[in-house]
Amino acid sequence: MASPVTPTTIAELKGLINTHPIIDNHAHNLLRNVDSTSYPLESIVSEASGLALNDTARTLAHARAVTQLSGLLDCAPTWEAIKEKRRTVDYEAWTRKCLSGTQCLLIDDGLDGLDVEGVHPYDWHDRYTSSPSKRLVRVETLAEQTLREFAPVFKEDGSGNSLEGDLNYSAEAELFNRWSERFAGLINAAVQDPAVAGFKSIICYRSGLDIASETTGGLLLGAVKNALRGSRRDGGRYKIRDKILGDFLVCEVARIIAKSGSWKPFQFHTGLGDNDLNIRKANPACVPPALCNLFP
Repeated sequence: MASPVTPTTIAELKGLINTHPIIDNHAHNLLRNVDSTSYPLESIVSEASGLALNDTARTLAHARAVTQLSGLLDCAPTWEAIKEKRRTVDYEAWTRKCLSGTQCLLIDDGLDGLDVEGVHPYDWHDRYTSSPSKRLVRVETLAEQTLREFAPVFKEDGSGNSLEGDLNYSAEAELFNRWSERFAGLINAAVQDPAVAGFKSIICYRSGLDIASETTGGLLLGAVKNALRGSRRDGGRYKIRDKILGDFLVCEVARIIAKSGSWKPFQFHTGLGDNDLNIRKANPACVPPALCNLFP
């Protein structure tokens, strides 16, 4: 592709912006047509839920959405008119219009709370873009999936303690090794997968960017036991929030990427505005030099 001519006027700059291909490096899978009305339309500009979602209409993001959507849908600039028009719009034509001019999508397909059957797979989006879509592997989601695989092996008595003689320290350590090897194997496969553009962690708003580069074995083993217990009890809804385990995952992935020599990027979602974020720990300066030094 030829380099664009450097714009010298505002009109030329606008022309360049409106015609230059776009790469969206933080996209999520689109909802399937039959599921697209199952979620409140207000959630496109907010992660609020329940009664809190009603306050979305008072935000600047909502006001901006009204302006943009009413223009695209050719309807009155009101939320009611937008929702009414949405019910009649053709899904295929609307999707194609919204993604017009998009060169590529880098899709984080590990979004919490979405039923995988309710969204399109990442490569389905290729029909709307000039170049094939790529994946961003969300580290915590992959770890949670592997924990669900191993949770049935973890047995405990009614008090929540692992059964004496069933999972002693040696057996627990062996279970941890098997789980960590499984996780590392999936990360290594993703590093080699040409469809994977990079990796993503949400540790910033789970426990913060003050990531410990080294973790005591006993504490880490205890954290994994708690995670297995949580995954076993929560029916697959378990989320990794333990700092020790989260730090281990990030460091493990960083080491695997560095060792591979592929230098695929590792993205940290800082999520300013998320309600579970501790803003004091969201500063990139919190990331320890030992972790940064793994990358050139």
